Amino acid sequence: MQHNEESIKNLAKDIKEIRKKGFKTQELFAQHIGMNYNKYARFEKTGQIALEGFLEILQGLGKLEDFFALFGEKNLFVETKPVVVTQKKEVAVPVKSDNDEIKRVVTLFDHERKKLQSNYVRREYKNFDGEYLLRLHLKESKRTPQMFFDAIRWLFSNNPKAAFHRQYIMNIGKLIEHFNALEHQAMYSEEAVAFNDEAKAWYNVYKKQGLPEAEILQILKDGGYIQ
Repeated sequence: MQHNEESIKNLAKDIKEIRKKGFKTQELFAQHIGMNYNKYARFEKTGQIALEGFLEILQGLGKLEDFFALFGEKNLFVETKPVVVTQKKEVAVPVKSDNDEIKRVVTLFDHERKKLQSNYVRREYKNFDGEYLLRLHLKESKRTPQMFFDAIRWLFSNNPKAAFHRQYIMNIGKLIEHFNALEHQAMYSEEAVAFNDEAKAWYNVYKKQGLPEAEILQILKDGGYIQ
């Protein structure tokens, strides 16, 4: 236990050194990430903080993507059920926590928005929290958090067409509404895709949504898909 406490304090010291390169005082950094000053000061001193607060700190330091790159694909958010005893052997069954995966999606969205808009603060959508909306949507559909994670990566990529979508996808609710279009782009946005085939695929997406012909053509024209 003592070893764990020392490791946590050392981690807090490392983060303190990173923080000092961009923010001379704890108070300035706490304001930057919207965290209570005493809460952040206590973290640097003791290393004690909830996971959500720790992620906010990493996000404020621009280190959140590095965190996910190191651990996101290594089953960080994995719980293990008790060993299932069978007649032949014992099997440990890993189960991903949906809540943690949903938080990961929402955190990534917030992080990318702040890159473009430093004063961005997550707002509720029609009086519903983003995590609640995403959880409800995933329960009612066959989609997964990873699908949204991939779509967000494309949405905030350097692809010129992504900027077209960022104009109206300002929160998780809008992300859910326009997921079909984003999923298509995330999967088929490579340069090798022929222009005409791409425009046709977009047409089919909007047609399934029940949009009128004239409106679909105008959307494609605004997006630069057709002249």
